[in-house]
Amino acid sequence: MNKTMPTLEERLDRARCLRAKGYNCSQCVYMVFDDIHGFEPETSARISAALGGGVGGQHHICGTVSAMSLVVGAAKYEEPAQKATLYKECVRRLPEPQRLRRMRRTAGRPAEQKAVPGIYTRLNNHSRRFPSQITMCSMCRILAILFAVAIASLSAIVAKDTSTGPLSPRFKSVQVWVNDNDQAPPVLFLNGPDRLVISFDELAEERSYLRYFLTHCNAQWQPDGLVANEFLDGFNDGSVEDYDYSRGTTVHYINYRITIPNEDMRPTISGNYLLEVYEDGQPDKILLQVRFYVAEGLADIRGGISGTTDIDHRAAHQQLNITVDGGDDLSLDDLSNRLSLVVVQNGRNDNTVTIDKPQYITGRTARFEHLRQLIFPGGNEYRRFETVAINSLSMNVGGMDYLHPFYHARLLTDHPRALEGYAYDMTQHGRYRVREQNSADSPVEADYIMTHFTLESPPLQGYDIYVDGDLTSRRFDPSSRMNYDYDEGVYRLAILLKQGSYNYQYLAVPKGTSTGQTRPLEGDFYQTDNEYLVLVYYKVPGARYDRLIGAALVDASSASSL
Repeated sequence: MNKTMPTLEERLDRARCLRAKGYNCSQCVYMVFDDIHGFEPETSARISAALGGGVGGQHHICGTVSAMSLVVGAAKYEEPAQKATLYKECVRRLPEPQRLRRMRRTAGRPAEQKAVPGIYTRLNNHSRRFPSQITMCSMCRILAILFAVAIASLSAIVAKDTSTGPLSPRFKSVQVWVNDNDQAPPVLFLNGPDRLVISFDELAEERSYLRYFLTHCNAQWQPDGLVANEFLDGFNDGSVEDYDYSRGTTVHYINYRITIPNEDMRPTISGNYLLEVYEDGQPDKILLQVRFYVAEGLADIRGGISGTTDIDHRAAHQQLNITVDGGDDLSLDDLSNRLSLVVVQNGRNDNTVTIDKPQYITGRTARFEHLRQLIFPGGNEYRRFETVAINSLSMNVGGMDYLHPFYHARLLTDHPRALEGYAYDMTQHGRYRVREQNSADSPVEADYIMTHFTLESPPLQGYDIYVDGDLTSRRFDPSSRMNYDYDEGVYRLAILLKQGSYNYQYLAVPKGTSTGQTRPLEGDFYQTDNEYLVLVYYKVPGARYDRLIGAALVDASSASSL
């Protein structure tokens, strides 16, 4: 599927289907959040079965509410000291908490003495006056409303935004690299020698006292509820002590660096990790966050890219064929039922693909071949510009001047490329590199420049247009959305960026959706040199987390495990 986690409507549809099959209200809600609690459908049905009918058919608190509480616990609970906070979170998520509390206080009293009758009591009263089919219809409507309220509320609580990037306007240029390679994906191998470096700037005169902690996440990048001693050796609270002040720049900033692992903090299990930075004394106010992976290297991953796809032939798409060799460590049952494959194209979050089962298995090898989910629009090579010099014009820069308090770089006007033929260009798949051409220490001597993007195009009705790449942290929000200038017939956007060499592209996002399209503005070409990060997860029976047993990069020049 093309989403990292089910949407609200997908959960609702699944709940309705389960209800039609005879599952009770509690089961219908609890079973559609299996991506949060991690249980198989049969186990989920057993856990929640007795909560139906208002707990054992006693017509007390509705099973949808009981299931909500179970899911909130799975999503939020970490340790006993958290109980009071968890209780408040549960109550806050109830559709009508005051009514439910009154229902509980009056439980057991005759219906006519209750201040506020419960749902089942109302239906019983209705049944005395209306035919049974109308009562059943009323019950269906009420259950439908409860499903919607419960699932919408839970979707809000579990859909945590874990994307890499700054969450405060004071912080810029969040980068992640392995050792000295700023073009590598953020993947460490468990107990290996590599070090992950997180670099970022704070626009300020004086340093802030910053701290950070790690959260272990599932394959869908949602917190999985593990406590620190289950995934870390050391303390899950680090101080950011590696910093330096900018020198000779018009915009003053502090450059910070965090290295993982370090002497105080070392991951002990594989999986997805989220590093969150906060100001000392304010752990609930996250300033920036970074995703990274810790892999085991257990699986040998091979892959290839073909322009001959199940959709078209050497035209607009690319199809991936992936094989995963588990060796002697994974059984046939493991390969068949406990592997999931995640594919990320050029570091994008919006079109990530997750596949829960291989197409077939030969020997010890799981094969993901001829699957429609593994067909991607080809896109186009990323556009490029450089602002490595202030006193001269660099690549794709049409003008540079100073208007207090920033230098302003006006990029040459871009045009849609969808109707042009494909032209190869060596790019970095949407990444950027901080660089000032006359400096030997660019991280603290590169200046910040207000960079102006202009795209000449008729307005695309029904789409929002975004500048995409690591320069915008791959986010679709106001900071990356272009505005249309009807007088000039162009889209415009200005972004404050550090001097350097940048890749970018224009994505058209249909209104009301969250997946960008390259076809309207950049065009789709099967020849494009895309980079695919392939990740293989393994769910151990009874375990509470997704093991990352392999990672590989697949592109035109290589296709093998990292």
